[in-house]
Amino acid sequence: MPDASVVVGDFSGEASRTADSVRAAATAARVEVELIVVGHGHEPACAADRVLGTLPLDAAYVRNRGLALATAPVVAFVDAGLEVEAGWLDALLGELRGGRAAAVAGPCSRRLRRWPRLRGRAALASPLWLCGPANAVFVRERLLAHGGFAQGSVHGGEAEVFVRFARAGESLAWSPRAAAFGTRTAAGRKAASPAELLTGMPPSLAAALPDEPKPFERSHPAKTHLSYTVGRELMLHLHGNPSARLERAAREREDIRRRAPGGGIPRLVDAAPAPDALWLLEERLPGRPPDTRAPEGWFAVAADWAVGMAGPPGRRLADVPTWLEHREALLAFAPAAAVERVERALTAVSELRAVHMHGDLQPRNLLVDGAAVGAVDWEGAWLEGVPGLDLVFLALFAAGAGPDVGVLERLARGEEVPQRGLLPRLRRLGVEAELLPDLVVALLAVWALSENRRLTRLGAPPRPPVFAPLLGRFSAET
Repeated sequence: MPDASVVVGDFSGEASRTADSVRAAATAARVEVELIVVGHGHEPACAADRVLGTLPLDAAYVRNRGLALATAPVVAFVDAGLEVEAGWLDALLGELRGGRAAAVAGPCSRRLRRWPRLRGRAALASPLWLCGPANAVFVRERLLAHGGFAQGSVHGGEAEVFVRFARAGESLAWSPRAAAFGTRTAAGRKAASPAELLTGMPPSLAAALPDEPKPFERSHPAKTHLSYTVGRELMLHLHGNPSARLERAAREREDIRRRAPGGGIPRLVDAAPAPDALWLLEERLPGRPPDTRAPEGWFAVAADWAVGMAGPPGRRLADVPTWLEHREALLAFAPAAAVERVERALTAVSELRAVHMHGDLQPRNLLVDGAAVGAVDWEGAWLEGVPGLDLVFLALFAAGAGPDVGVLERLARGEEVPQRGLLPRLRRLGVEAELLPDLVVALLAVWALSENRRLTRLGAPPRPPVFAPLLGRFSAET
């Protein structure tokens, strides 16, 4: 394992000079360095251990991509265009030795080298605020624990990460000896606007669009998922750093759509991969999200649609390779005190027949148009999924942000949930009342793992989990 990973954020196409100075500093410090160069909107023309081109989102996105690739216990960041001095790495690492600090910054302009040495909360008044992570080093596990760099941050720009560290009680340090001087191009670090990102669309897809795409109001750059309307009939989605799971979900959603008798699933018109991106063009469904203040007006029709979309029972979950793989991940994530109970629940549920599954069926992903129901955001689709997962999840969030734990409490006792009619619908999916305690634990295990993956995704400060504590509670009670 290398002693340190160094991420060069190439915002200007000048990474080679910076990389050479990093190697020289590593030689002077007699440490083994893993050099990672990440290009902002381009493939860096630079020799390194790892080279990666990314979408031109914000600087935090570039640094998070480098952080995700890093393997050393400490990760240093320096922007291309800066040259580090011979003692740069030795000075940064020296501040981390013995656990004296979780993050250290050095000057990136000569006038900042004269600032006094400050630590902890006092460092918020120091050049940490002015340099940000353009010249800094972090204990890798601490930076990961804090969610990396906040994408789309409006709370201090590049220095937001130091504010978060200080508020969490982490020790910060400023090292005038860890100098990196030169010119950083501010324009190069600027995130492309949603409209500008359209220039990266594959030409074949761009040529097939009947109208000019317009950014959709629900687009969320911090999630690296942006949406566009294309006339009144189509939606265009841009996914940055797409996972293999997302690509699989896109394929399986189409299989579900072709088999679902009730409609309400947008047709995938085209899927076009691009560097660091996946573009999806789909039909635009009519309707509006349902009113969670009055679920009695829409829940029954939505629940019936979900049961119909699930389709006829397929093979046993125990015979589905993707489920067996997922089951191993669920057991590995389960708390030690709950593993035995979770394993019994998963064993019982694995005897059920697989059904089609949306994976995140909640009011904000539903569209209601009179008596017609549809669903969007099929990123968690399963062609062979868990019976009842969509239905129970919809009931959990039907009345608001939720989840309504009372739904789980009643189901775990084999009781009906008032005004939801879950039991007869679950029976239609093959889930009898005696299996409900196991189903509740199995579903909580699925949601807890999914939630953990979402909360630990780099780019947003972590929040307290909801489903993991519920998994511990219901595993002990049932």
